Formats: sequence, structure tokens, C-alpha cells
Amino acid sequence: VWSPDSRFLLFRHGQPPQMNFALVTVATREIVNLLPDSLGGRVRTVGNALTGPPVWSPGSDGVAFLAGRTDRFGPLEVVYLARRDSDGRWSVRPIVSDGVEKTALGWSARHLAWASRERDGRAHVGIATIEGDTIGPEVRVSSDNARIATLIPDRTGSRLLVSRPARPPL
Repeated sequence: VWSPDSRFLLFRHGQPPQMNFALVTVATREIVNLLPDSLGGRVRTVGNALTGPPVWSPGSDGVAFLAGRTDRFGPLEVVYLARRDSDGRWSVRPIVSDGVEKTALGWSARHLAWASRERDGRAHVGIATIEGDTIGPEVRVSSDNARIATLIPDRTGSRLLVSRPARPPL
């Protein structure tokens, strides 16, 4: 996945279940693993075929991705945030971990959105403001019993297109 400023290319590498996200700086060809070795053996970034890809922040200084535990092959339940500091170093931390399957991510100028699917099939979208390393409180928007596959925010963050496979957008 290309960064919005085209300076970075994000990709997954390694062998399942312990595949890491890495990014390459296009100008220097420097490769950086986003998950440090301390997390690499405990975090799984591969979900099912319906799990959405990672998303870049509009300013290309952050990446959000979905992950799960390596001790079982189940749904991805954690939203991780990787941020680049002013020195160019990347750090990663979980920002949403509630034990509910996550299916998609979207990032606008000031908001990060994630889709979740409850065990009974109900879906909802969580939306929180994000500025620097500060994540605001989550606002939840409920859906019906359908997997949410895609979240596409507009640039201002005032609207969010939510799509479900084989159904009209919400």
C-alpha cells in the first residue's frame, strides 16, 4: 500500500502466522519492520480473505493495521497504530483491543474508523478523533447483521462510505 505522499511503500513479509508489516522508503530503499521483535512472535497480521488492508494517515506519518494473537488462528481483534516521530523512527502500540473481530479500517484527516463484527453477526463502526498520539473517545454507529468490508472516509472526515459485500453501501 503506497503512502499518500508516495515516499513509502507498506508491505507484509515473512511466513504465516508471524508475518510482519514493513515499509520501504522509496528514495533510500531503507526497509523498516513495523512490528519490533518483542511483538513479532505474539502478533498475527493475517486474517481471512475478507479482512481489509492497513491504512495510511493522510500525512503519511502513521499506519493503522489489524492484528490478532498467534496462539490461535481466529479473527483479528486489535487495531494497532504505528507512528513516525520527528526523527523518522517508527513506534507501534495497540489502540483498540476489545475482543471483537475487526474487519476494516479507514483514516481521514482527523478520524480513524474501524469496523467490528460481534459474535452474533451484528456489525458496528467505531470512530475516534486522532491527533498525534492522542486517540479520542470512540463513537459507535450500529449496522445490521452483515460484515463491513470497506470504510472510505472523505478528506474532511465529515462523511464515511461503509460497504458490505453483496449489499448496498450504508
